[in-house]
Amino acid sequence: MSLRVMSGILLLSLLLSKPLHAESKVIRLVAYELNPYVSRDRGEHGYLFDLTIKAFEASGYKVDVEFFPPLRAKKMVESGERDALIPSYSSTGDAINLMFSQPILGTQIGYIQLRDQTDGPGSKTTAASSSFSSFNLQNFADSTDHSGLNATSLESLFGEEEGVIKSSSDRIIRLIELLSTKRITLALVDKLQFTDVLVNSRPSLIDKLKFLTPSLATKDFHVAFSRKNPRTEQYLADFDRGLAALQKSGDYASTLMRYGYQFKTPDENTLTIGAVKNADTERMRELSQSFLKEHPKAKIQWYLLEENLLRRVVLASLALHENLFDLITISAYDTAIYARNEWIEPFTNIESSDHQDFIPSIKDMLSPGGKLFALPFYGESSMTYYRKDLFAKTGLTMPLQVSYPQLKAFAQKLHDPLHGVYGICLRGKPGWGENTTFYATMANSFGGDWFNSERKPSLDSKPWLQAGKLYLDLLQNYGPPNAHDLGYQENLKLFAEGRCAIWVDATVAAGYLLDPTVSKVSKSLGYAKAPTMIEGRSSHWISSWAFAVPRNSTNADLAKN
Repeated sequence: MSLRVMSGILLLSLLLSKPLHAESKVIRLVAYELNPYVSRDRGEHGYLFDLTIKAFEASGYKVDVEFFPPLRAKKMVESGERDALIPSYSSTGDAINLMFSQPILGTQIGYIQLRDQTDGPGSKTTAASSSFSSFNLQNFADSTDHSGLNATSLESLFGEEEGVIKSSSDRIIRLIELLSTKRITLALVDKLQFTDVLVNSRPSLIDKLKFLTPSLATKDFHVAFSRKNPRTEQYLADFDRGLAALQKSGDYASTLMRYGYQFKTPDENTLTIGAVKNADTERMRELSQSFLKEHPKAKIQWYLLEENLLRRVVLASLALHENLFDLITISAYDTAIYARNEWIEPFTNIESSDHQDFIPSIKDMLSPGGKLFALPFYGESSMTYYRKDLFAKTGLTMPLQVSYPQLKAFAQKLHDPLHGVYGICLRGKPGWGENTTFYATMANSFGGDWFNSERKPSLDSKPWLQAGKLYLDLLQNYGPPNAHDLGYQENLKLFAEGRCAIWVDATVAAGYLLDPTVSKVSKSLGYAKAPTMIEGRSSHWISSWAFAVPRNSTNADLAKN
């Protein structure tokens, strides 16, 4: 055989091997929803989801994720149709068809009761309600005495049926209602599902219920791999190696901390800060170096979280009375609620002369009862941003005060998705600090009010429905295709990349958009007032992000400094 032929065969074999190699580095992961561990629809997908993806990526894999109903997802992996499954326990009965990874922090089972209740498990008071509580706890054997717990009864509390984990959120809601009405005095729940339900479904009961420590039992999660796949042993070894790398680097603990599920060790010289993730807090993190120069013994650990996640994590830590952060960022709206519930401490060490640095209206919003409870690092309203170059190219002129009908006409004219430009970008991501902020102020300009003259909710009134119809029209017909996933941060990036002709959002974004190092539209940026519909009814808002010290901070004095 000639050298040329041998070289050709070798080259052909190399070319043919590339797709096989690429395919071998793709994991087909299936998941089913189990809030707060694994979530499909939330902007943040849960720490189990994040750690699973990160561990695979640390070993060089690309992860294709699909969500299915629990039993279907499990059967897809058992049959070899998919490679791996989350969430999963390492159940003995499933070992025939599945192999399991090293453990990942899992569920914690324990008692909850009213915070002002002093009697605990085993008392006479709780004994009277134990049978009713047990009925709602999947026939739990004995909820009145820790000594009555056994492996079988505890196992039933983890909610596993036919090898899949059932959410206990609905059951927890029922138990919370029973506890709050004093029909029962004690219940057993999954700690993290309890806080998730409390924050998202029953926020009025935050600080009225408590989780008794320590937990009674824990059960780790595992990633389940199909035994039908010939590559499973390699996948499993690579995943475990990636997981170990995350633990060694600190990314494992950091991810848990981001979700509020791993708490810091008290250290009088370390400030742990939980802040909203945006360009301005990134700048604050850079400026915090000057504080460290003045306090050489101090250290700062920053955790920047997406807005919806930040609120959930902070509220969960307050509900559990757990020390998570020494300093948090909260909005002006949050401040009055947190202060009224004594969840944050007032700033009494600020000199009156320093107050002159604050915008008066912002300071007043952060000073319920005349006490300053949060220190603002910026204040904002809202306005209309637009691309002057696109307006000039199409012969359009943006008025200083644009109306919503005009806004729609502009968006319709400028919408050009084939060339990567959307007519308008608006907050569509769920969350009162995301789409609700925009929609509520929009409805106000249509004449909408939260309550009518009889103090009854009026969210189904004509102005709200008209505003909602136009809001959906703008997003669905002239906005990005995934508008429901886009909040402030995502739209800021899109506009800075030149992919939005118009954007209505916070005034604080202007500084970022004018920076040519990060913004492609810095030289073509135009401004107008926030749009209106009815004269005298504006759609702009006023708000602020500010630093506050939680009551559970172990370093409150250092945080205030």
